Amino acid sequence: SDGKVAAQRATDELAEYFHSGWNRERIAAQWQPLAAWARQHGVRVHCGEFGVIRNGVDPASRYAWIGDVRALAERNGWGWSLWNYADDFGIASGSNTEGRERGELEGPALRALGLSGPGQGRRAR
Repeated sequence: SDGKVAAQRATDELAEYFHSGWNRERIAAQWQPLAAWARQHGVRVHCGEFGVIRNGVDPASRYAWIGDVRALAERNGWGWSLWNYADDFGIASGSNTEGRERGELEGPALRALGLSGPGQGRRAR
């Protein structure tokens, strides 16, 4: 049936995505045309609402990708904003999607975002 074919295709595409090495170099290569265009036309870029869903993704991989995107945006002189704070894509120890307290900001998230110091470990509201 069409549903089984579509489900298998989606499964195959996700497997290829996860195994294809989405690292800083690959992300930079994907962004290269935009970076060149922005420089040529004097356009300022904002990388908005990037993140990784927490369910089914190990924290080390989540924060490596978030750190790579953030670092590349900054290297290109682009603004950025993370999606999101304490939901399915959140960086707090609890997800309010499940009705839990948001908890503490996760240390690996802060490091991935280039943040540390006095704000680290403060209770999220």
